[in-house]
Parts: sequence; C-alpha cells; structure tokens
Amino acid sequence: LPNISSTQAPPNRESVAEFKEEFARIVEHEIIKGRYIGPISHQDLEALLGPFQSSPFSIIPKPGKIGKYRNVQNYSFPICPSLSFPNQSINSLVDSDSFPTTWGTFSLVSLLIHRLPPGSQLATRDVAEAYRTIPLHHSQWPATVVRLDEFSFAIDTSVCFGSGPSAGTYGEVRNAASDILRFQGIGPISSWVDDHLFFRIKKTFLPEYNERRKSWNVNITQRGRHQHGGRFWYGGHVFEDGTIEEFDKNCRFPVKDLLQRTECSAEDTLYTYNFADIDFYSLQLGIPWELSKDRPFACVTTYIGFDWDVESYQVSLGHTKKEKYLRAMEEWLVLATHTLEEVQKLYGKLLHAAIPHPLPLYDVHGYSDASSKIGIAITIRNRWRAWCLVPGWQSLDGQRDIGWAEAVAFECLIRSLVENGKETHNFIIYGDNKGVVEGWWNGHSRNRAVNGVFKRLHSVIADSPIRHSFTSYVRSKDNPANAPSRGIYPPMHLLLPPIQLPPELNRFLVDSQFPFTPTEQRLLREGRYPTAAAKRIEDSNERDKARIQHSLGALRQAEIGRDF
Repeated sequence: LPNISSTQAPPNRESVAEFKEEFARIVEHEIIKGRYIGPISHQDLEALLGPFQSSPFSIIPKPGKIGKYRNVQNYSFPICPSLSFPNQSINSLVDSDSFPTTWGTFSLVSLLIHRLPPGSQLATRDVAEAYRTIPLHHSQWPATVVRLDEFSFAIDTSVCFGSGPSAGTYGEVRNAASDILRFQGIGPISSWVDDHLFFRIKKTFLPEYNERRKSWNVNITQRGRHQHGGRFWYGGHVFEDGTIEEFDKNCRFPVKDLLQRTECSAEDTLYTYNFADIDFYSLQLGIPWELSKDRPFACVTTYIGFDWDVESYQVSLGHTKKEKYLRAMEEWLVLATHTLEEVQKLYGKLLHAAIPHPLPLYDVHGYSDASSKIGIAITIRNRWRAWCLVPGWQSLDGQRDIGWAEAVAFECLIRSLVENGKETHNFIIYGDNKGVVEGWWNGHSRNRAVNGVFKRLHSVIADSPIRHSFTSYVRSKDNPANAPSRGIYPPMHLLLPPIQLPPELNRFLVDSQFPFTPTEQRLLREGRYPTAAAKRIEDSNERDKARIQHSLGALRQAEIGRDF
C-alpha cells in the first residue's frame, strides 16, 4: 500500500449511521479478535503513525438474509481528488495485477469435471473470515485506518474486503495451503477466493487417472503459466478453435489413496480420501473452515452460485441465486429510472444467469479499414466501396484519431450489410485495428470518439434484424479493404450500392464516386489535397484519361483517378 504524506479522513457512508448497532458489533468483534487497534483520537493516531488515510466504511444488507450484512471499506475513494479530499484513493496507487492468483472459473471447473473418471464426487468448504486471517505489516497501517466516529479511529491490522490487492494477497496463502494438500495426495482442488472445491475419485481409477495427470503435466510444462490481469493459470492442450485448455495447477503431484490410515464409512472406502483427511492437514496449517457451510462429498454441489452435477455433466443456476436475481429484478421494476451504478449491479448479476451456447456464425467476408491520409473503405466478398475523409477531419468539431476513422469504417460496413439486405442474425466481420475489434468485444473503448461511434451503431443494430455481430482481427496485409482505403480502387463494376450516412458523418466523409467540389479542386491545385486521388475530376476527354492511366500503371492510377 502507498505511503501517506498528508492525513485524509473522509466520513463513513450513511449506512454506518443507519445500521449503527451492526457497526458497533463489527468494531467490538474486530477489537476482541485483535485486528483493530483503537479507539484512538486523531491527535494520538498521528503521533503513532504520522499522516494517515481512512477510506469510507459502508454496511450493505445481504439480499434475502435478514440481519446479515456485508461490510466494505471503499479504498477507491475518492474517484477524483478534490479540494475537500486532495489525496488519491489507496486503490488508484496500487496495481492489483501485481498480486495475481488462481481463480477456479466456470470454464476451468467445467474442463476439470470433464476430465474426471466415472463415479467421482465433489464437495465445497469455505474459510471463515478468509481475508481477515492475513495480517498486515505495520508499515501498511497508515493506509488502513478506519473512522469510528467524528473524533475516534482504529487501525485495521488485517487484509480487508475493498482493497485492490486483497484477493491476490489472500490467494497466495490459500494457494500455498492447497499445494501442501496436493503434495499429500488430496485432490483435485480448485477455489474461488475462500470457496474451496474438492474432488475425489474412486480408487479403481487411481492408476489410470494419475497416468493422465502425467500427460497433462507434460503439456502444461510446454505451455507454461499465463497471466490475464489479476489471474494466472496454466495452459495445456490447444483446441481446434485455438483456445487453450485451462488448469489452475500443473498436475505435478499424484493423487493418493489416503483412507488406509483413517476410519471411514462404507461409501468412503471406495474413494481416495474424505473430510477427515482434509482436516488432518488443515488443522496443522491453521485453516479455519466455516463448518456451517460445509457441503459433504456427493455427485452434486453448489460452487460460485451454480449447481454442478458430475454424474450427469450438467450445471444449473442454484436456487439461492435464482431467488436473489428474481428479487433484484422485482426491485428494479419498481422504479422507472436508474443510476449507472444500479444498472451495473443488475447487469453484474444477470450476466451469469445463463450460459450462452456457441452461436452459428455466418461469415459474410466483410472487411473494413481506414487510412488517415485518404479515407475509409469496406469490402464484402469481392465488392467494395470507399469514402474520402475531408481535410482537417482530425480537429473538426473536436479531436479524432485513426481509431475513430477505423470505427467509422466498421460502422459503414454494418450499415452496408443492413441497407443492402445482406444482414443475418449472427455474423462475423473483420478489421485490422485491435482497438476497434477488441473494443467491440468489450462493449466499450478507451477512446471517447470511438465510443460515440459504438453508441450510434448499437442504435442501428437495434432497429435491424441483426442480433449479434462479432469482430475478428486480421493483419493489414490480409485485409482486402486496405488498398481501397488508401485510394487504390478495384474496378467500378464491383462497387457496392451506396449507403445513407447519418448526419454526424456527412461533414467528415464524401463518397469516393462523387466529383471533386470546387474547394477540393482548389486544395488539389495548392498541393494540400491527399497525394493519392480518392475522387475523380470530371474530364470530357476520356481517351486522354485512358492513355494516362495505361502509361502510369496500376499503382499510379490510384494517384490520379479511378478505373471505370
């Protein structure tokens, strides 16, 4: 956590006063556990720590659980520094990606279950107050102060929910414990923060399963460890679509038969280990399981909100999650309008309410491209169309860059598919600008001007039969729209029909088939027009034009006119 150079102590959220009894209980509990040092006055705290910074505390009721709350310290406050709160937020000064850890994601667990031998079982266990089991070095304390009231504070000496590095910090300890369990022969194991998923296999399949683990280890060793943001994972087999098989460990340690040394039930004797074996090692490691949340070994269990059935290879949304999502939607429908934060919260819930099946995609062979000096172009199979960017387009009514031009080319491609009856419900199109291609995947771009194009394009799609348009990256040298975007045009008889541009683009684009305007002709005479001719000059002497084009060759053609 960052060093604090000046004290900043914003007030807690209104929910702390609203649920003051719960806040008092939390503070007392943390002091008894030895994780809070306090209460301490502002003056005494500065004498102990020097400058310090607190982050607003809030208490959130858990939906559907009367009397249950989640407490959060907003380490992302303030979003933007101000005169009242000039210090940057704690989270803004810490790169959480520097604290990566493993995450037992939906796809990873799905693959793990698919690899299990018949008759396998699974169980889940939660760690009690997981983050709070990790103490902080005293050098971190100035950044973890909690405001108790107007005049007193407490030093939070443990990792807490709300701090960016917390998941990775706890994950390091969790992964170390899981590795020790794996070394002892327990497994497979996966986890999501404090939610541990244990698998066990029948003894009859143990030799075969361990041989398969050896082969997986060979692939994993070749592919190595991957990191995406704050998550790391191990890559195995490469599938036909180019995706990589995911593991949360390298399968280095074999699974062992541990039940020879413990008393067990008749059913347990069929398997490699049971809860007693987990407890034998976790007690030595000091892992505090929340016993009330234990789900014993069975063919079905709940993990990350889903019910997983290893017998039928099915996964479904759990009853608790269904009720939670239904309540959230009922609360949503009460109001006519909502804040962005409310939209994001509901979206975050419903995003996982259904697992999308792979969609059949129709490849329309559509490509788009842009050139900052000439214009933009689209191609659909062997057909094409191009537009000139007017001189000064980058600074006309605001700032734009090549990313905006690439996004506009993408928009023109979609509009051409819609207006000319080529649309399908689900199709894939191509571009060579990763910012636009990946921005469309993510639903937004870091480029404000590109986001404006995306918003307009969503309106176009909403009013059309299109349901899903997917983008895929292609290298510039493999993009057939590259040449016409630079003024090197295919034959005229391959032109796509014209499209209706929105008013927002009319000031920036001119169809390459329109004659030069007087202004453009003046710019051409003055040498201020793009070097490659993106438009034609009306010339009654077609024979002279043909002779010139023939003598200069195909590349020179693009600089003086078009092939008619």
